[in-house]
Amino acid sequence: MMIDFEGVDASGKSETAQLLAQRLNAVFYQTPAKSRAIERQQVDATATAEEHYRYYLKDLFEVAAKISIDLAVGRIVVCDRFKLTTKVYHRVMGVLVKDTDFAGLLSPDVIVYLTVDEDVQAKRFLIRGLSSGDRRMINKQTDLASGYEAALIEEKSTIIRIDTSRLNKTEVVEMILANLR
Repeated sequence: MMIDFEGVDASGKSETAQLLAQRLNAVFYQTPAKSRAIERQQVDATATAEEHYRYYLKDLFEVAAKISIDLAVGRIVVCDRFKLTTKVYHRVMGVLVKDTDFAGLLSPDVIVYLTVDEDVQAKRFLIRGLSSGDRRMINKQTDLASGYEAALIEEKSTIIRIDTSRLNKTEVVEMILANLR
């Protein structure tokens, strides 16, 4: 089973996905891969929208190849962001994103879509600070939320939708586990 965490920045995806992976004894992935953190910061800070898209799309296929191997041997996979993020963020950035760009890419069995109120999101940004990617998209959070809502309509995966505004990550994980049962 592949469980994919999606949602706007500061909705709690990374920490919650990691905690769920621990609870399920699952393999954890993040896109872009953590091993590319420095390269990602550079791309987020300086790339054109099209270059940004190509970088994220290439990384997505590389991570998907590794995920496929884990799934083939029966492992549970939890991923912090996958193809939905790549589609939504780049559409909001003005890139012409085609479904054919994702041809052959595996789809998650479950999408955990996390939402957050704007004021709580702003507080979380203050606490954690802003990455280059956050700075790039900081004024587009409402567009991103709308983009996710539109993209989720097309998804065939099971969707678990949770507002994290008033919940801690343990409570969110318990809700996800209850939905998975």
